[in-house]
Amino acid sequence: FIALPGIEASENSLRDCLRSLKNDLDRAIQAKTQAEKSLSDSWADEGKPGVDYLSWAKDRAKGNETALKTSAAHAKELIDGLEKAQNAVDSLGDSIKGRIDAEGKFQKAEQAIKDLDKAGQESELVDLLTAAEIYIPKSSRQDECPLCERDGIRLADLLKRIAVRLSEMKRTILLKKELDAAKKALDSAVTVAAKNWTALVESVRALASALRESKLSEAADLKLDWPQFPNVTASAAPGITDEIVREAQKFQIAAKAGLNPIKKKHETDTKALNQLRMIQRAVAAVEDNTKKVLDLDKRSKRAEAILAVIEAHRKEFVSKILDDISKEVGDLCEKIHPGEGIKIQFFLKPNTKGSLESLSEFEGVSGVPPQAYYSESHLDTIGVCIFLALAKRFGGENTIIVLDDVVTSVDAPHMERFINMLMEEAAHFSHLIAATHYRPWLERFRHARGPSANVQLIHLAPWSLARGVRAAEAKLAAQELKDAAAALPFDRQAAASKAGIFLESILDQLALLYGCKVARKPEPVYTLGELLDCFDKKLKALLKCEIPVEGGPSKAALIGPMLDGLAAFTWIRNQVGAHWNPAGFDIPDADVLKFAQKTVELSDSLICAKCGSLPTKNKTGTHWQCRCTGESCLKMTPLESPEN
Repeated sequence: FIALPGIEASENSLRDCLRSLKNDLDRAIQAKTQAEKSLSDSWADEGKPGVDYLSWAKDRAKGNETALKTSAAHAKELIDGLEKAQNAVDSLGDSIKGRIDAEGKFQKAEQAIKDLDKAGQESELVDLLTAAEIYIPKSSRQDECPLCERDGIRLADLLKRIAVRLSEMKRTILLKKELDAAKKALDSAVTVAAKNWTALVESVRALASALRESKLSEAADLKLDWPQFPNVTASAAPGITDEIVREAQKFQIAAKAGLNPIKKKHETDTKALNQLRMIQRAVAAVEDNTKKVLDLDKRSKRAEAILAVIEAHRKEFVSKILDDISKEVGDLCEKIHPGEGIKIQFFLKPNTKGSLESLSEFEGVSGVPPQAYYSESHLDTIGVCIFLALAKRFGGENTIIVLDDVVTSVDAPHMERFINMLMEEAAHFSHLIAATHYRPWLERFRHARGPSANVQLIHLAPWSLARGVRAAEAKLAAQELKDAAAALPFDRQAAASKAGIFLESILDQLALLYGCKVARKPEPVYTLGELLDCFDKKLKALLKCEIPVEGGPSKAALIGPMLDGLAAFTWIRNQVGAHWNPAGFDIPDADVLKFAQKTVELSDSLICAKCGSLPTKNKTGTHWQCRCTGESCLKMTPLESPEN
């Protein structure tokens, strides 16, 4: 009932906002702290110059980043040029050594061939036989020499002979292959050496140009004698000769002395550049996060204050409702448990979302949980009272209340008061629907023990999936009796039985109101005759009802004569409506009908036509009245029996 989804959604959004602001604040504080630590450490490494680390850092952050970046890049360019020239010299040396080795191997292979070749012809013969071995299989004639065209020469025999001769010259063939391989290796080594000459000269020329144009003091400190290197520094590059290569090698040797100083310069500039960038980032982070911390702290405190206001207003609103409900619940419980002093206090549980706590009073001790001390029936009825109080508070006159077997643990007196409370509270709602298996509820209303005129009784018969829910209106006892008396054909047994039972119910209520004397029994169940006899003459002489008449004076109805008239017919109930009795067969229908009609006459005089209840309420101390209010109620006098 007490649900505030819009307020709670807004409150949760504000709570999320506050959480987000605090998280951002924590991150800003952490970023600021880290930046300050970086600056403090760098300041300490520098010997803590100046007033403090932040003023030192701000001054250092003004350094020329572009100059450092340019200097470091130029130093890296010179380092790359020096290393490239050194690599070119190393490569050229390796290639020259390789060429010399290849020349030696070639000369050795060539001399071996010369030493083995007889008159300089054996190597040529090997070449000839090898070519013939390839050419002869391609000849179209198999009995003629493909060289001299001589007949009678079998090609197969010729090929065999060539193979035999080649096998006899294996040493020559092997030396021939080695000579060919040595020649290829020599040609490759010459090519590689030529390329490395070119690479050396080009790298040295590029290095010389960079060093000559360099503004670095480390380059000037080399004190290179530029006139000694005319070919290296010439604007138009001449062809590569041995002289130029030697000049390039000489220049590389003179220039490589600057490699370590230039490397140190590059490291110094790079370190200074990285430190400058770090300081600039850290100073910016300190300044930015200082602003963020101030802003976020201010905003989070504002959000916290707003949230506190909203929470306080919501809790105040809900607490006011709970206070009102607590009083209403106490009033309703008092109607069911009069004089027991049941008091319930509802309140919100601090720092817990969607909570509801309850405390009660027990034997003069307050602040105890009702679940610990109250009985099951008390808790059941308190639960219904809470439900009704909330529904009345929020529902309004168009609300429909549905109670489904809500109370089964109370005894008869409490159930009577519980039903009376529900009847009183029903006026605050459009409808109050009570579904129950408790039969006394139904019979109470059927026999006018409550305001049956404002109650619709619906009987639900056994149901099934095939037949569905079956409902029928349950008739009041008075209406059932009237229908039985008017039915055609006349059911005498039904009329006699219904009249007797209904009359017993009315007389039992009157006897209770006036405290009439009946014989004591183990079970307080009395016959119709015993109930009629309990009304003494003095009481019957005074019993009277004032029946309100719309637009006119009330009508008086004397109850005593009606009781005397009914006494003459009570035997009909037993003879006709209660037992198998052949003697009852002789009783005419007219007497049975008269018994029913007199019972109806008595019920019409005692039951209010407007509210449908018997006069059982003592509100004035002078008479009994029905549940109607004002002067339009049915009144019954006297309030007490003269015998009492």
